[in-house]
Amino acid sequence: MRGGRTFPIIPLLTGLMLLAWPFLIGFGLAHNSLQWLLPVMALVLLLRLRQAQRNTSPMRYVVQCVALAGTVVTLLLFGELHLMTLVMSMSIIGISADYTLYYLTERMVHGAEHTPWQSLAKVRNALLLALLTTVAAYLIMMLAPFPGIRQMAVFAAVGLSASCLTVIFWHPWLCRGLPVRPVPFMVLMLRWLAAWRRSKKLSIGLPVALALLSAVGISTLKVDDDIAQLQALPKDILAQEKAITALTGQSVDQKWFVVHGASPQQTLERLEAFTPALAEAQKAGEITRWRTLPLNSLARQKSDLTLLQNAAPAVTNVLKSAGLNAVSPNLDAMPVSVDAWLKSPASEGWRLLWLTLPDGQSGVLVPVDGAKNSAALGELAARHDGVVWVDRKASFDTLFALYRTLLTGLLFAALAVIACGAMVRLGWRKGLISLVPSVLSLSCGLAVLAATGHPVNLFSLLALVLVLGIGINYTLFFSNPRGTPLTSMLAITLAMMTTLLTLGMLVFSATQAISSFGIVLVSGIFTAFLLAPLAMPDKKERKRK
Repeated sequence: MRGGRTFPIIPLLTGLMLLAWPFLIGFGLAHNSLQWLLPVMALVLLLRLRQAQRNTSPMRYVVQCVALAGTVVTLLLFGELHLMTLVMSMSIIGISADYTLYYLTERMVHGAEHTPWQSLAKVRNALLLALLTTVAAYLIMMLAPFPGIRQMAVFAAVGLSASCLTVIFWHPWLCRGLPVRPVPFMVLMLRWLAAWRRSKKLSIGLPVALALLSAVGISTLKVDDDIAQLQALPKDILAQEKAITALTGQSVDQKWFVVHGASPQQTLERLEAFTPALAEAQKAGEITRWRTLPLNSLARQKSDLTLLQNAAPAVTNVLKSAGLNAVSPNLDAMPVSVDAWLKSPASEGWRLLWLTLPDGQSGVLVPVDGAKNSAALGELAARHDGVVWVDRKASFDTLFALYRTLLTGLLFAALAVIACGAMVRLGWRKGLISLVPSVLSLSCGLAVLAATGHPVNLFSLLALVLVLGIGINYTLFFSNPRGTPLTSMLAITLAMMTTLLTLGMLVFSATQAISSFGIVLVSGIFTAFLLAPLAMPDKKERKRK
């Protein structure tokens, strides 16, 4: 009917999808079934953009700017969009809402007293500082050795910058008719803020208690750079893997010696020269078992034939003396080339160990089991020409440890820069106090990680980078002398809820690395939210401003 009320199917479907997608992703991660994720994410993004087009609120432009700017720059730099970038794009949109929420809450609370541009002047410096810290935190993730994480970092940095600039340049024009509404839970938040001002048990006791608990938790923390944490196989696949390993003797983390040469014969000769070293390593307990090709080089075949020819008369005489009819042995040369051996049934089960390159070079794989000291075996290979030790897992573990160490140093450097900036802006005493939420958010994230039995790895530190970049926003909003604590409290409460709803489902992943990432994020961001009122300026400071 014309003029009748239509059922809001698209907004309803969009809302349901936005609420459900974190749970769907968590379910998929827990069951290692993400084949459906790409079409679902495409549907969610299309519905969200469709809703944004029909929406007249300022959030419409934030969503469009984040999605458009992040996608364009990521495609220009990388030429493609990784699945992780698509998955995390919705989370980044949720984080980008922090700037809009801060400005809109200011308008909602004080819209009747100030013009939109006066409200912007009150929050502009806090918004720019928050943007700077968050973008810096995401760009640190560019150091990760994974293309998906680097793409996500670029997408986030560009998208968040576009979001903040949209708030600064467009929102005063878009919010001229925004109604002033009562603050939800105003009495509860005012009591909470008053408790922080008046109660030393809360303002001093809570940070001290969290610091002590963090120290206890961090003391039990372990470091594990094992790349296997990125894999979480179902039980049936693990059973199949064990069965295949038992039948073939080749495990997933198989380690190899690669013997190579300019020609097949040179490769075989180098393999024969290296075989005694393998036997010695087995006797020394450095390896438990090794396999090599049952094929000799032409030089070894010729040498063996000469030995047989020399031994044949003596063997024949012994047989005659024993009364046995002597059989004339065939000692003609019958050389077996590599090509002939590969084409024969005798090479069944061995062909995969032989490598042939287009330029005529060749190589052979020598798998070993029970390797206890990868570095020692690497030194063993270095002492022989044309021999290389390959342990990809150890290489990746070493790379993980390197990046973990680098990120640790960058985190300390970031904290030092933030501390100096806070002391210059607020004074040394207030600056150090405003740093407490950031430090405790990092330490509490690590403490909760230890309490849940997870070790520290590269992904845990990447989560700490995000905790620092996002959590510092809450402190900056509260430390804004031109703002009001009630406005800041409402803004960071909404921001915290949107962030935890979008990123919190990572905690339930069956993959240890992803789960630890989510644990650190959730615990760290909540701690930053809990302690953010420490950065509130005194009433005298606010009056001077």
